[in-house]
Amino acid sequence: EQMKKKRIVFIIDEAHRSTFGDMLTDIKKTFTAAMYFGFTGTPIHDENKIKDSTTSSIFGDELHRYSIYHGIRDKNVLGFDPYRVETFKAKDLRKAVALEQAKAKTEEEAFADETKKKVYLHFMNNIGMAGHEDKNGKYIKGIEDYIPVTQYNNDTNHEHRIKV
Repeated sequence: EQMKKKRIVFIIDEAHRSTFGDMLTDIKKTFTAAMYFGFTGTPIHDENKIKDSTTSSIFGDELHRYSIYHGIRDKNVLGFDPYRVETFKAKDLRKAVALEQAKAKTEEEAFADETKKKVYLHFMNNIGMAGHEDKNGKYIKGIEDYIPVTQYNNDTNHEHRIKV
């Protein structure tokens, strides 16, 4: 009981895999006043949630994001040669995202409705491919952030990855 009253902080590394079982639930029930910080290089998102949980549903909003981009820029990542295999053309991804965001199945449908047209053209012309942080540190989504996981769960993409 004395421990429960103390100010305790749990720092959990590899939080993407080690926190979705009963143990963390039991710890949180025992130490209700504790603070929890989870560190992960591969957070669990809605697309790959475990037991209806994501990293943010367990730990709250992320406090900081340090991506592979930052690691390469800062020379904190050991050298490697990324081999890029384009399984989808950028213009096709952009169009798929623009149609999905406009809630249209075709370009014709998007252009037939002013609201859909506005959304479609915004995603086609104003959104970058990759997300980035603005000068205030706010993350701005890019087209790639809107791509549903299902985009990659198809035979064509799978066969291409197998060949490489």
